[in-house]
Amino acid sequence: MNIVAFSIQTIPDTDIGRSLYGNAADMALLNEKDVARVMWLKQDQDAGGKAKYMGLHLQKILHISMIVRSSEGCKLELFSSLERPEADVLNAFYQTLHFNPMLVTWDGLTHEIPLLQYRSLYHRVASETYWKHYHPSQHQNQMLGERHTVLKPVLSAYQPQATALREELAAILGIPLHPPLSAEQIWTFYLQQDYTALQQDCMLQTLQTYLIYLMFQQVRNELNKDELHTECDLLKNLLHQRKHEGIYQLLEHWQDGRFCQKLDLA
Repeated sequence: MNIVAFSIQTIPDTDIGRSLYGNAADMALLNEKDVARVMWLKQDQDAGGKAKYMGLHLQKILHISMIVRSSEGCKLELFSSLERPEADVLNAFYQTLHFNPMLVTWDGLTHEIPLLQYRSLYHRVASETYWKHYHPSQHQNQMLGERHTVLKPVLSAYQPQATALREELAAILGIPLHPPLSAEQIWTFYLQQDYTALQQDCMLQTLQTYLIYLMFQQVRNELNKDELHTECDLLKNLLHQRKHEGIYQLLEHWQDGRFCQKLDLA
């Protein structure tokens, strides 16, 4: 079993904002908060006052969190552009593809994958493995292929009107609830330098995605009851090891038995 379940957390790229909007000399005098405000105003104007999200090409990667399941066990990884250049974060992610894992995302084709491609182009980061084997054009069925499972469209039978919120589906399945931070909340925490809250949020989104994927594998008959139990034990041990990062809270909620009952493991 080779799996990389991952989520990407972003913030506005204010360097791009400074280069695209307004007078260059004036924009250079603005702080990050004010530049981002200009970017949002421009997005809102272009959308006729109805902008909900900033264009992905205007965002930069703050964190990539991953659960890596391989023959070596289960690991929780976090690559942060707060600690290293964003280009190095991209390279670190691409290096995880060397063992040909199945990528798992919640809504990767509309978020994670475009972000990886835009930012790789921006930084000129090359990955032959990604473009040969993981780019969506390589798969006849892009959302449930041999290389990437995108849970949101697959579970809704590719019907947009039938899609579920990840946090609501997780709650229904007995997975500990963790509503994701909004783009505005992420930006606020970033400006306040509350990086722990941001890292925890990104990792918890990945954990929710991975747990949903495990249950999906069971109903597809890719995992039997014993195998699923083994995967859950590995994940619990992983969470024990990472309790100093705030992830232990998820385990405490998990141990109330609701998730195990849903899996018939209690």
